[in-house]
Amino acid sequence: MPFANGWTAPSQPDSEVVSRIARRYRVQRSAVESVVALAERHFPIDPVLLLAIVGVESSWRPWAVGDVGEVGLCQVRPDLHGASATELANPAVNLRIAAKVLRHCLKRSRGDMAGAVARYNGRGEAAEEYAVRVLLERERLLAPSA
Repeated sequence: MPFANGWTAPSQPDSEVVSRIARRYRVQRSAVESVVALAERHFPIDPVLLLAIVGVESSWRPWAVGDVGEVGLCQVRPDLHGASATELANPAVNLRIAAKVLRHCLKRSRGDMAGAVARYNGRGEAAEEYAVRVLLERERLLAPSA
């Protein structure tokens, strides 16, 4: 499905992406495979984008807690998204809510993926820099092996 900026999403992460994530973040392959399945289920438009958000937000650590109370793999804020911090520590809950937020951001950005990722993070220059980091991580995950 093409986006407003003409960019098309890959169909699904392959085993090379799983291996790349497992090596890069020092996470067991089985854990990566579980999160990949969640990303494919909850954000089928571009699961690798959601996986890139996981890498940038938490470095694949489900117990990560941010400076203003964000929790889990995608650093979702419990005070904004209707799930408790305990619930958000569960990767299935965290990715489901993060994907819902990202879909909403994509709709508000009229299909502009960079704009949607920036909205996911907030506003302003910091959000734009965040979007660049996430999109670069997405490209790293998809890059063919040398």
